[in-house]
Amino acid sequence: SSTTASMASAVASTPIDVIR
Repeated sequence: SSTTASMASAVASTPIDVIR
């Protein structure tokens, strides 16, 4: 995820995104 807001919603749908 590029932004904090994007990461927050992305981690909810795809937990692996937090690693990126």
